[in-house]
Amino acid sequence: MKRYKGILAAALGAAVIALAGCDLPWGGGDDMDYMDMMALMEEDPGINVETAYPVVRTISQSGSYIGTIETGDKVSITPRVGGYVKEKFFGLGDFVNAGDVLFTIDDTDLQLSKKKAEADVRDASAALAKDKADNEATKFEVNETLNTLDEKSIENYNNIQKALRSEYEAQLDLYKACESEGVHKKDGEYLEDLIRKDDDALENAKEFTKKLKDEKSIYDSIVNAASDAEARAIATNNGVTVDAGWTKAQCGTGYLTQKTAYASDSELSGAISTSEGAENSAIASKGTHESSKRANNLSIVSDQVAAEKEKGNIAGAQEDIALKRKIAADYEIFTKAKLWAASQAKLAAGDASVLSANVRLSKAQIDLEIANAKLNNTSVVSPVSGEIVECKIDDFGTCSDSGVAYTIIDTSAKKAVFYVTGDAKNNMAAGQKVTIDKSGTQYSATVDHVSDTPDEKKHLYRVTAVISENDMAALDAGTNVRLITSIKTSENALTVPIGVVYYDEGRAFVYVAKDGLAVKTMIETGVDDTVDIEVVSGLTADDQVIVNWSAQLQDKAAVNVTNTAEKIVVNTPADEAGEEAAGAAVAETMDGADEAEPAAQDGTVYVETTSNVNVRKDPTTDSERLETAPKGTRFVKIADEAGGWTKIIYNDGEAYVSSDYVRECE
Repeated sequence: MKRYKGILAAALGAAVIALAGCDLPWGGGDDMDYMDMMALMEEDPGINVETAYPVVRTISQSGSYIGTIETGDKVSITPRVGGYVKEKFFGLGDFVNAGDVLFTIDDTDLQLSKKKAEADVRDASAALAKDKADNEATKFEVNETLNTLDEKSIENYNNIQKALRSEYEAQLDLYKACESEGVHKKDGEYLEDLIRKDDDALENAKEFTKKLKDEKSIYDSIVNAASDAEARAIATNNGVTVDAGWTKAQCGTGYLTQKTAYASDSELSGAISTSEGAENSAIASKGTHESSKRANNLSIVSDQVAAEKEKGNIAGAQEDIALKRKIAADYEIFTKAKLWAASQAKLAAGDASVLSANVRLSKAQIDLEIANAKLNNTSVVSPVSGEIVECKIDDFGTCSDSGVAYTIIDTSAKKAVFYVTGDAKNNMAAGQKVTIDKSGTQYSATVDHVSDTPDEKKHLYRVTAVISENDMAALDAGTNVRLITSIKTSENALTVPIGVVYYDEGRAFVYVAKDGLAVKTMIETGVDDTVDIEVVSGLTADDQVIVNWSAQLQDKAAVNVTNTAEKIVVNTPADEAGEEAAGAAVAETMDGADEAEPAAQDGTVYVETTSNVNVRKDPTTDSERLETAPKGTRFVKIADEAGGWTKIIYNDGEAYVSSDYVRECE
């Protein structure tokens, strides 16, 4: 036995010395040998002990980490349509709520596009209805004609119909190819116009950049002059009205305010960057348009090739028609052949009209959907609540549907960031609860991400936890806090209090009362929560574990069980109202024989916790729990309060603990 082996040896030694020097009823003195003393000790009726049964429950081992409170991620906002900025409601540094309109885009041109698209849909719908009606009438007429022809005429004229259909399809394909060529040629003209505009924009941007850089050069020469006098001279030479006592910085500011449109060097530098960005945008736009033009030219060539192909198909179809008509004329010159050809031409023309009308309607409907979608996106809203850290648009300026207009830091969710070892990381997952402790006050958070790779500098794994909405206001970004979370959990575990476990050369054991003896029982332990510990093997739920300590307690020692609790009582989070009572039961089991220690000599009274005990803000179990103080924690006592509470000094303030769990001490 490791833990109390020295105490037991000392006690036995003292007993032998005492017996050797006493007059005993059976003679004592020199007539008393060692075996007589051992026999006397064996007649001892046994050690009074208390026992209890292990508890089956879920037990969790927690880890404590130092972390930092951080704000949410940056969110970039890009408008879905470009155009002139009609009204801007928020700027750099402003705070916005999710759903707030950041700015609106002028929709005048889009409204006109929508009206045109609506008109095109109406026209195409009317044309389709008319073509369908005409085609049905044509079919009826043709059917009547077919019924008047004999079998041979039908066969001949069917051949003509096939030839006519081939010619019609070839002509339709030729028409489409020519129409496509015309569209692409018009697109090419439009792209050439855009390229010219790109060249103009690039030239204007270059000129404006040069102007700004010249202004920046003059400003730099002023503020970097060898002396204030030289700075005033340079400023005067550049048309600036200066005072005799102006410094270089004042001369530079005077030049900016009098000769430029900018109030500071940073504004001027920002304007240069913006102008250079405009150059790059113009270059990129020109490249895009030139690429589109090359692709469009290829489409024109493709259309021309298709047109030539269809001309050949038309010629072949026409030759086929001539042959079949000659055959039909030979069968029935001018009569049935002529009638049949006219009927088939009507059918082909009717089908073509309906097909073309359907295409026009579909295109008009798509154009209308596009116009509506663009109109719906003229109001740009913030998807998150937070602070605007970047704004790239100006009042009454322009915005692009391919560039970021705003960047917002999402403050709707704060996160606690901390780092853990690989073992702890393997036992953490998204959704896991975390307790945040700041100056004794506790807040809640939920793990949302556990890094798969260690940090290069810390060599630990980064974990982030989203703070609950109710607690975010109390935790400022940049604050260092303590975080507690479960790193290992065992369900349906057989548990005993840590205090009843002893160790012999590193091996854990408990004493179990069996048949009037204390039986040293080796156990394998698992997870502990500083109050209780899991017993993996060595015990059953029916074993009576000895829960009080005695100097005479050893393997095979005789014991008298004076009390057996049904279960070893433990604190459980699910029974908040019963925590103090549960802690008292453990304290009584483990420390019931201890006597109160005297108060300090200087008049200050100290108390020491006799078990794990909750420190509360007010003297009630419904009050806020400031922390759970481990057994042996000492506090300065202020006074005894009604209802069984002790007032103590806590973190330079006052708090309360249950009087049942503390005793006065030095």
